[in-house]
Amino acid sequence: FGGVLLINQLVPHRSLENRSDKIRWSIDVRWQRPSEPHGIVGGKEPIVMRRRGEPGYVIDWDGWIQQDSLQYFKDQLRAAETSPVRTFASQAHQFTNMTVFPPGGQ
Repeated sequence: FGGVLLINQLVPHRSLENRSDKIRWSIDVRWQRPSEPHGIVGGKEPIVMRRRGEPGYVIDWDGWIQQDSLQYFKDQLRAAETSPVRTFASQAHQFTNMTVFPPGGQ
């Protein structure tokens, strides 16, 4: 049937590899101020379910659905491809078969 585990952010935790032939679903629900860092890297931005003082607040599901959940990773990859370190590494690779002599001869 499954189970539920409720913990706070101070409890170290992780999930082990799913070795069964069944899909394992999980959900990450957090109760916190939207202004605080959520700690999730990549994916879609967390969605605010309600706002204090706004009883008629309506969740913008369309805006959330339209977010590209891979955009963060695309941006990171693009930045890595044009980084000075990567450019240097690709240029240095061209010279790996060259013999370099110290000044003044062999």
